[in-house]
Amino acid sequence: MKYHRIKDMVFGALIASILLCSGTSVFAKVTNMNIPVGYSNIKIVINGKQLNTSKEPFVYEGTTYLPVRDVAEAVGKQVTWDGNTKTVILSDKDSTGTETSTVVSYSRNNPAPVGTAQTCVVDNYLNSYTAEIKVTESYSGSKAWSKIKEANMFNESAPDGKEYILVKIEATITSVEDDKAVNLSTYNFTPFSGTNTEYGSALVITPDPQFTGSVYEGGTLKGYAAFLVDKDDENPKIVFGENYDGTGGVWFSIRE
Repeated sequence: MKYHRIKDMVFGALIASILLCSGTSVFAKVTNMNIPVGYSNIKIVINGKQLNTSKEPFVYEGTTYLPVRDVAEAVGKQVTWDGNTKTVILSDKDSTGTETSTVVSYSRNNPAPVGTAQTCVVDNYLNSYTAEIKVTESYSGSKAWSKIKEANMFNESAPDGKEYILVKIEATITSVEDDKAVNLSTYNFTPFSGTNTEYGSALVITPDPQFTGSVYEGGTLKGYAAFLVDKDDENPKIVFGENYDGTGGVWFSIRE
């Protein structure tokens, strides 16, 4: 038995069949620890041919871990690492060996457009979970105000120079530590201008369903959230899961 210092987020497939289905495993924590792993000259055979790998497969707690890039490429998959979302992406190649999908790295200065999902790993003193988030609908100006006014007659119209943007958000909890429930609401998102200045909160009641509730692993929360932005701001955005110092998180455009 050998001991190797590796990350909890092991960049390996559990078994070759997972790679064939383009599946991935995501671990919530990203910390260093010492774990005992066993090497026993494990061989990988694909279609009757033994595969030589750059790293030796090993066993940890009864599970065999394989080098994902070597195995994936051997079965015709393109492997890409997205450092922003800490995601291993497997995609198909066409008959010429060219990757058929394009991986786009979204960020604060290139937020994901409406309808595009992103994966976020949250690990803080309150929660440790992984979520897939996307903005599915966006309304601005008179359309947004009409829906907000109809939701509650006491909602106040936007101040001069401002307007509401009403979005529908979908969040799926894909993994969570200790089978805990994850509490989600509009306050998980922070709005910013296109020039990276934080906006204040929009103190209005949104239409039903509102984006608020508790979700266990495998559950999905869908609901509306409202943000107050400058009328002339062409690229307002929101961030989910950023750290206390403003780093990290996943960014989304909220204006179509």
